[in-house]
Amino acid sequence: MLDFCYTEQYFVYSQNSKQFLIHAQMYTMADKYGITRLKSCTGHNLSRGAHSICKIASKASTSVADLNDMLAAISHIYRNTQENDALRMAVVRCPWDSDLLQKHKEEWTSFLVDTPEYACDMTLYCNEKLERYEVFNEQLTEFVCPGCKEECIISASDPQNRVYTCVACFETYDWKSGNCCVPSEQPGSRSDDCEYWL
Repeated sequence: MLDFCYTEQYFVYSQNSKQFLIHAQMYTMADKYGITRLKSCTGHNLSRGAHSICKIASKASTSVADLNDMLAAISHIYRNTQENDALRMAVVRCPWDSDLLQKHKEEWTSFLVDTPEYACDMTLYCNEKLERYEVFNEQLTEFVCPGCKEECIISASDPQNRVYTCVACFETYDWKSGNCCVPSEQPGSRSDDCEYWL
């Protein structure tokens, strides 16, 4: 922290097995002492940088040492920051690789038990995304191309969206004029597809 105060930079060696935890500790110290530039710099390193938690968490090949370091950093952030801290929401939005979590299920479960606020924030965030997906999904309607009979999904609620171009035959139709047919049975829900939209 003193190095940063004099030089406006700090170094964490990449060989250090606890580099994320060090960034997290620097972040909470910067927060405590009101060093805004250091807080911004460490927050970037943790959530948006090329080697941030969010980038490493999305890779199935992440090592168990890096995973444990990330989980320790997130725990530190949750234990030492306010409930509305921006970094909390940044780490909640991390796109965790499901294969990584499945492979290290024991570490992940242990972390969630030890950091219940993170588990709660993540649940609320995922629920919000599912609700947005459902609202978006309700605006979609399935049509059948009159030329090639290919099914097409479009947003029927948008008054500007009068025409669509079939992805199979590339013909363009004005669906509001009745030049295409609507399948009698619309899909009830696309909840099964939600992983592709999240």
